[in-house]
Amino acid sequence: MLQENLFEHLYIPRSDIMSATNNFSMEYCLGHVGYTYFYRAELEHFDQEKFSSIEVKNKSELLKKRSTVFIKHLCEVDEEERKLLFNEIEMITTCKHPNIVALLGLCIEDFEMILVFENHHELFYKYLSSKDKFIPTWSKRLRICLDVANGLKYLHYEKEDQKMILHRNICSFAIVLDEKFKATVSNFRHSVFLQPNVNDQYDWPLFEINTYYLDPDYFKTGVTTKDWHMWPENASTMEH
Repeated sequence: MLQENLFEHLYIPRSDIMSATNNFSMEYCLGHVGYTYFYRAELEHFDQEKFSSIEVKNKSELLKKRSTVFIKHLCEVDEEERKLLFNEIEMITTCKHPNIVALLGLCIEDFEMILVFENHHELFYKYLSSKDKFIPTWSKRLRICLDVANGLKYLHYEKEDQKMILHRNICSFAIVLDEKFKATVSNFRHSVFLQPNVNDQYDWPLFEINTYYLDPDYFKTGVTTKDWHMWPENASTMEH
């Protein structure tokens, strides 16, 4: 599991987040699922584009920027949820790609966790499930497909550290859109690393994933290989 001191450069004081959201006011709240609340606010965070762990040795020297961000506030986190969140943090912080969601900051206090992401307009599934929202043109739909494909290509073949990431839960809930319908892949809670120097099959427990959006072969066997990702005919044709 990723240790907290490895991402201390992402730390944002809780007081700063509370100030940005006016003490988690409903004015800034986008909605909630259970004890997880979502907010959009303007907040100061470290500048990911200018950050370099090689060039900047002193964490206090990190450049900051202020922008509108998406805040995920988890009020009550049990041990299992904590593991999943740390896994997501570890995966995302190894990625740097325009079609992979960017983690800009975090705050961890006891059973409370706050994750700060780059701002996005909406989750893709809401455009598919709501009569009030729709993607008006086929060109925008194609743009979303290409954006997601580029993100997955990066995860599978283009990461600088040569560690392939298997997302394991690509679906409309894991794709976020900005106001221009640019798509980024998010929700890396169940993702795993595949080492570059191993060519054997990988056996990952399926019970860890609470989703129906799985390739049929993977669902039956729980086994995948690197070569398996190369063939588009293995992709599932799901409703979303």
